[in-house]
Amino acid sequence: MSILTQTIAIPVWMLILMGVVVLPVIVRVTGKIIRSRRQAGNINTAEQKNKKSLPDEKEDITNLLQLLSAGGEKGILLRSVSDRLGISMSAAQKAMAKLVQSRMVDEVVGVSGTRYYLTRLGKQYCTSKNM
Repeated sequence: MSILTQTIAIPVWMLILMGVVVLPVIVRVTGKIIRSRRQAGNINTAEQKNKKSLPDEKEDITNLLQLLSAGGEKGILLRSVSDRLGISMSAAQKAMAKLVQSRMVDEVVGVSGTRYYLTRLGKQYCTSKNM
């Protein structure tokens, strides 16, 4: 007999039982846990993708246009937009980028920072919407 069988007294039937019954159960249970975690992760990312915050962006753009039209001809800094509207800098940047892209707002880079001004198109839009 070898040294391994003399020191560990595990019956052969127990080894067979572990191989046939216990291991597949452990594999199935861990597989279900992994699948459920993956699905939960996929649901979270899908929910985040579906939440596309379009109403928030639209509201930010509307508020931003109101702020610019109320400011008149003096322009406004991005930090002031963020502070006055109570939104993050990234949300203010996104909203401003959309307005610049649609040519409703001009950006002028100066010593004190980039100022944003309503264009003629932006002013016409604001007056048509009574902002």
